[in-house]
Amino acid sequence: MIDPFLSPPLPQLEGVTAHPFVQRLASGRLPSQAFTAWMVQGLYINDAMIRYQAHLLRKAPASHRKVLAVLLVTLCEDADWLEEHFSPLQHPLYADTERYCRLFTELERLPYPLALALDWCLHRSYQQLWREAVPTSELMEFMWDRWASEEIQSLMAQLEGLVRPVWSEVDPNVFVPLLRQLLRFEMGIWTQALGDGAPH
Repeated sequence: MIDPFLSPPLPQLEGVTAHPFVQRLASGRLPSQAFTAWMVQGLYINDAMIRYQAHLLRKAPASHRKVLAVLLVTLCEDADWLEEHFSPLQHPLYADTERYCRLFTELERLPYPLALALDWCLHRSYQQLWREAVPTSELMEFMWDRWASEEIQSLMAQLEGLVRPVWSEVDPNVFVPLLRQLLRFEMGIWTQALGDGAPH
């Protein structure tokens, strides 16, 4: 899904691409109930990412602040949209969602280059996920229009431009396990959302 400057590509990213949730989203076969369940978890995740993004902005050098500030505003706009269209009452908080959010708090202790690289990697993955999606409802169409837009593509390119100069400072022995852990939680959320979206 992404090119995180690593060679060879991370096998766990291939696992993300092969996940049934991702494949159904990309083929237009994702049940609307599964999408709703995913978006409800997004209420919590987006809140955690806003706090993480604000932390990065505080630690960032002056030359990085504008890009990170724009991304923070983007996440705040997403939060407003999620709160307008979805309610936590629609689905309970998943255990993997809670672990995912808790890990974001722990990531604030990381050195800035590593924290920035993880931030870029996750946002780039999310953007790629929507670029390859086939929306089947008005709400899905909104997310596709937003995250597949040229505006978001430009923002991700700018974020990548911040990461590349500091990539040599990122320890892959720390980066890879953390990324694997985040993706494991993400895939756990997708699996449960598919289960909640299946006919009963």
